[in-house]
Amino acid sequence: MKSRSIISIVGIALFVVTVAVAAQLVTLGQDYNGSTPTITGVWQMVVTPKICNGPSAPVSFPAILLFSRDRTMTGTSTAVTSAYGTWKREPGADKYSFTSVSLRYDATQTFLGTRVLWQNVTLNDAGDTMNTDGTFTDYDKTGATVASGCSTATGTRFE
Repeated sequence: MKSRSIISIVGIALFVVTVAVAAQLVTLGQDYNGSTPTITGVWQMVVTPKICNGPSAPVSFPAILLFSRDRTMTGTSTAVTSAYGTWKREPGADKYSFTSVSLRYDATQTFLGTRVLWQNVTLNDAGDTMNTDGTFTDYDKTGATVASGCSTATGTRFE
């Protein structure tokens, strides 16, 4: 009888541990289920500012983004200093979004304020290219809005 009790207790303990580990893996890997593309990784981007609901600007600029498994992201471009933010999965197998903040400086390196960026992301079926669209707002040193607009970007996963 005692051996059955011990076996039952061990079985229950193993079950609890298995459930806890599985829950942790689901939490860490919510962005990837084995067949769905994931945003995690390094991306080489080409960003194109545009007038919201209007034409694109005549210039584009390069950027690099890193999406980490812990739902944080970092990036840099020729338009701003390093960007720091968070990302999340959106409804749909290939949909994500991210928000980031970066510091803005003028040509003499005088601090101007911050830029906050909100972007929606769509990955292709293979998960090796992405398209984004969204908005940005520039704030001065006091936090007042000084400019806003929209942007699109295309990206390729850096392997």
